[in-house]
Amino acid sequence: MESKNSKLNFTNLIEELQGKFDRVFEYVQSLKSENESLKHKIESLETEIEKLKRENEELRKNGVVLFSEVEREELKKKIAFLLERINQYL
Repeated sequence: MESKNSKLNFTNLIEELQGKFDRVFEYVQSLKSENESLKHKIESLETEIEKLKRENEELRKNGVVLFSEVEREELKKKIAFLLERINQYL
């Protein structure tokens, strides 16, 4: 009788472990899938960034320079300063 109970307990433990293993396996597969999805999104964003960099470089080559707000303000200040200096010599 005790041997039969031991076998039942052992069988139950094995089934319980198998169930836990299956859940862990499914979770790992889900994480792998999510990881692949994120990799594809990152690749897509990197491609878009490279495209924008090339477009920006092309605009710079063509003389259409894109300035940030800070760069624009600095350029205005430099131009104003240079105009003042030029006017001093006139």
